[in-house]
Amino acid sequence: MAGPRIPRSSINREKTMDPTHNRGNPPHTSAVTKTVNAAKLRSVVWKNKIILTNGVDNIFAFDGSAYADLAGSPPKSTVLAVYAAKLFIVDVANPNFIRFSGLEDPDTWDALDVINVRSGD
Repeated sequence: MAGPRIPRSSINREKTMDPTHNRGNPPHTSAVTKTVNAAKLRSVVWKNKIILTNGVDNIFAFDGSAYADLAGSPPKSTVLAVYAAKLFIVDVANPNFIRFSGLEDPDTWDALDVINVRSGD
């Protein structure tokens, strides 16, 4: 016979992390920060970086130790996707334009690398 059932509402779902347990990595001694607009951030992970955008600030990347704007001056975007070894974004200033980075390089942006999506498509 099974024991008494514990109601779900009484189970403590809060989890805590032991700050002394860090799987052999040295403890973090400093914080890395970047100030961005309060708009919702969207992200994609590619090439050992997290690439972030909010449609207001420049697209930037975090490599685990520092933040930096992507090189090549990509336009501002609210949409990011990685496909076929390229980073694709929707241009905020021209929402019918899907722009893409160079092959395997999120820091290379050619003005001619654009897909023009017609309105109504």
